[in-house]
Amino acid sequence: MTNCQPCKDLKAIIRILKKQIKADAAAARIYKKELNNLNPLFDKLMGCYVKSTDHVAGLEKEAVEVWDERNKAIQDYNIIYSMLELSTHTFKPKFKDYELPNGDPVSDYTLDVEGKLMESGRLMKEVNLLKIPKKPTHWHTKFRKNCFKFSDIRKKKPIKKKEKKYE
Repeated sequence: MTNCQPCKDLKAIIRILKKQIKADAAAARIYKKELNNLNPLFDKLMGCYVKSTDHVAGLEKEAVEVWDERNKAIQDYNIIYSMLELSTHTFKPKFKDYELPNGDPVSDYTLDVEGKLMESGRLMKEVNLLKIPKKPTHWHTKFRKNCFKFSDIRKKKPIKKKEKKYE
């Protein structure tokens, strides 16, 4: 074998490349160990992220519901206030001479005023008469379904007295 200059150079290049490959393999092993350590941490981080986004979404939904209830309460208050102002000018009669379609006296019922926001931006008054519950209940419950409208109130029919016949 002849030891020519290009052969020596190629052997030197091969030795350098072998050292480079060994160094790259060692670096790959180190990266693989770090990756194995980081995978559980990444999984834990993603789990926390998903939980936090679910929590934030729940809080945003609750905030929307709270604002809706607040706006509804303000609308109802405005309707009640406008009815109060109206009643001071109209001097409506007392309801003792009035009854409901089923014959119950009006005194057994309570007034439920609800304001509905129309598309035009105006508030529409919806006044209902609800039977006063025997037990305290939340105003969101179903007992509001069987109610009368304010327009259902009618004046009691007068009781005719029997005339005495004189003989």
